[in-house]
Amino acid sequence: MKNLAKSLKLSLEKFFSWFSLVILSAMLLITITQIFLRNLFGINLTIAGEIARQGVIWLTFTGGILTTLAEKHIAIDIMPRFLKGKVQKILLILTNFTAVMITGFLAYFSVNFLKFEIEFASKIADQFPAWTFQIIIPIGFTFIALAFLLNIFDEKETP
Repeated sequence: MKNLAKSLKLSLEKFFSWFSLVILSAMLLITITQIFLRNLFGINLTIAGEIARQGVIWLTFTGGILTTLAEKHIAIDIMPRFLKGKVQKILLILTNFTAVMITGFLAYFSVNFLKFEIEFASKIADQFPAWTFQIIIPIGFTFIALAFLLNIFDEKETP
């Protein structure tokens, strides 16, 4: 199970690293294009700024997924520093399981939020359905929960 968790984590890290690169490249392309068109031709793409802002949300979630997969996320881990051996391992499993539950709840409630966005037909920049950009919220929380779950099975050896 440990090897499966490790290989799945590596595959997800590779995918989300490339995905982040694509998002960042698209944001740069849109922003540079807007600057170029505005300065040379006087054409203003009003939606470019909004799309770039939505890209920041996507980058934030992909970054959160990557840091959780790499176990580099912010953690309040005072107790594991004082405990050793089996007790430390149990506590680390418990904290990861708690994080799975919390991010799972966040994913569930963000799906409900997305349903409201679809129902009320919210628009971004008066053109795009808001849910098409906000779909990263439940997806992001789901993958963060999966990353915490994989961390339970890929627990490193305790010192």
